[in-house]
Amino acid sequence: MKQTLLIASHGDNLAQLTSLKGDHYSLVVQPTASGTLAYLRNNTPNLIVLDADLPDASGLDICFRIKKVSRLKHLPVLLLLSSKNTQRQKAEAALVKADLVMTMPANRADLEDAVKQLLAHTHDVDHATQTSVRVPV
Repeated sequence: MKQTLLIASHGDNLAQLTSLKGDHYSLVVQPTASGTLAYLRNNTPNLIVLDADLPDASGLDICFRIKKVSRLKHLPVLLLLSSKNTQRQKAEAALVKADLVMTMPANRADLEDAVKQLLAHTHDVDHATQTSVRVPV
């Protein structure tokens, strides 16, 4: 069964991230923070790939919100930083409990390795027993 990756990104990063689609993953793309939160209200992906620079809100803020929701807090979040301001954003990423941080652009092999690493740590989670909880907006 394919694992679902929620890709919350836009622009140049999006083209690179959609290359992850294949036999192992099904991708759900949300180019905005509001679309990401709307999707998470009713869905639980296996992994969230979150751009720190979304057009309508900071990905750091979205990560913080996700990690506060009991149904979602266990989900691995791969936070993508631009090459600008990475030191400050890396410090903030630790505060919002991002599971892994990558600076973009990254090569496809590094992206695939990061996704595999994060999914390997969460494969025992039983999504069928989780109850629905509203994501704070």
